[in-house]
Amino acid sequence: MRKITLITFLLGAMAITPVAIAAEAQKTLTGPKGQTATRSGSGNCADGSCTRSGSVAGPRGKTATGSGSANCADGSCTRSGSVTGPQGKTATGSSSITRNAPGDWSSQGTATGRNGGTVTRSGSAQRTP
Repeated sequence: MRKITLITFLLGAMAITPVAIAAEAQKTLTGPKGQTATRSGSGNCADGSCTRSGSVAGPRGKTATGSGSANCADGSCTRSGSVTGPQGKTATGSSSITRNAPGDWSSQGTATGRNGGTVTRSGSAQRTP
């Protein structure tokens, strides 16, 4: 459960908002038994492209790191990211969404887990007046 929570946190931390900004943050979290974890991260956005990286140091000194990027241009947005856990195994993900025509969108994405398993998804949406 801790590994899933950590990976979820890091992947969530890589969610990129396309705004012209640069930011850094650090926070210490304290659990119910007084154990602490420290998370830190930074991100930059400019000209339709964003990058983000972060890390979490757990109460037992183990660290996980993550990074990601997003780019938007000409009606298409893509994003990708990766998380490397304390044992050195990496999970990656990428996705894209494209505006094919007004009211017509398609998307696809791939995620590869730390042990090499891959999940691919795709979809489309049409808006009818």
